[in-house]
Order: sequence, then structure tokens, then C-alpha cells
Amino acid sequence: MPVSGWGLIALIGFSILLMRWMTTDSDGFLRIVDDINLVIHEAGHPLFGFFGEQPMWFGGTLMELIVPAGIAIVFWYQRSALSAAFAAVWFFENFHYIGWYMADAQDMALPLAGGGEHDWNTIFTHYGVLDSYEQFSNAFIKIGYVGIVASLLFAAAVWFVQQRSDSADNAGDASTALAGGLDRH
Repeated sequence: MPVSGWGLIALIGFSILLMRWMTTDSDGFLRIVDDINLVIHEAGHPLFGFFGEQPMWFGGTLMELIVPAGIAIVFWYQRSALSAAFAAVWFFENFHYIGWYMADAQDMALPLAGGGEHDWNTIFTHYGVLDSYEQFSNAFIKIGYVGIVASLLFAAAVWFVQQRSDSADNAGDASTALAGGLDRH
């Protein structure tokens, strides 16, 4: 699972910029990233709608978590730690996006794709927890930040272990070369 130093630096830089953007954005919708998330979200509704009305309401949110998680798992099995970490950052950024959507559950001020019903207002109302929307929202946003940092720590840990392993291999190669050179004389 090699992680290059430059790749790790790119991941850290991207994640810092992303978290800064997440912190300073006024409406919780990060263009480019969340445009992609919105398409995936909307595709989840009809897909999960095959299983009934309740799964349909959760389908958008589920899809925007399933897609990056699936991509991270594929990269993991391909032994590409850096790519898995990038996908994990995307996965956890979705918690921020979902948290903002939850935060709008009571006011319903966000423009909705297709002008339909508000998923989280419907879900929270159905389960009788609409008054707790802020707690859910805050928890999801915090999970997003913690998850992004954990993804960075994972990539850094893989890089660090790799560096130690490379150093040990190089030391072994040097001592083998030295011993081989001494045997010849």
C-alpha cells in the first residue's frame, strides 16, 4: 500500500483547504464536490424507492455515503492506501453536507432539486424528532471533521510505516553489500 510523500502532501493540503472551505462556507453547499454529491443523492431516491417509501427518504443520504465508501473499499482491496484515504475524505465530507441538510429540516429554506419534499423534515417528523434536528446536524458535521482527520492520520501512518520499512530494507541492503564486499577480499 505505497503512499508517496508528494501524494500525502497533496492529500493533507486538499483536506486542509476542504475543511477551511467547510468551516467558512455560508450555506453548507460546496460547489463541485457537493454538485457531485447531489447527483448521487438524487439517484438514491428512486433506487431505494423500490423498497418502499421509508427507504426512499433515506435513499439519497445512503447513496451519498455508499458511493464514496464503495470506492474507498475498492482502493483498499487494490492496496492503494492513498486513493482509499482520498475516497474516505470524500465519504466524510458528505457528513458535512448531510449535516447542513439536517440543519434545514425545520426552516426548509434550502432550494431542493426538483422542488420536492425535504427529506430530513419528513424523516425527523415521521420519527417525532424534528425538535432535535440541531443535535443530529451538529453530530453529523462533527463526524465529518473527525473522519477527515482520521483519514489523514491513516494515510500518514501508512507513509510512516512504509518509510520505516524502506529504511530497514535499505540498511539490510547496505549491510549485505558490505558483507559481500568483505567476503570477496
